[in-house]
Amino acid sequence: MDESTALTSRQRDILDAIANGAPDGSPLELVIDLDGPLAPDRLRRAMEEAAATFDALRTALLPVPGFRTPRQVVRAEPLVAWMETDAEAAMPLDPATGRVFRAQLSRQG
Repeated sequence: MDESTALTSRQRDILDAIANGAPDGSPLELVIDLDGPLAPDRLRRAMEEAAATFDALRTALLPVPGFRTPRQVVRAEPLVAWMETDAEAAMPLDPATGRVFRAQLSRQG
């Protein structure tokens, strides 16, 4: 396993929210409305490149032997949850598996 570090207070809040029934711990969300042509494959690759570049987008909250609480572990490879839909739909995050970053393309009308 990669080196681990203690959780931040925000990471603890996210895990507490999930433990208390919140679907994905009240994540930070950014919504961008685009008009005009779009290449979904290029957008997906850009999201994967962002995850590969920034450690925070590859950080899993995992149980680590010798510690009573989960620890943050930066994965070597990004795990980007990607979904294309014709309507808004939520795709759950799963910090325990490393899925802490999602990108969703929703086509409207």
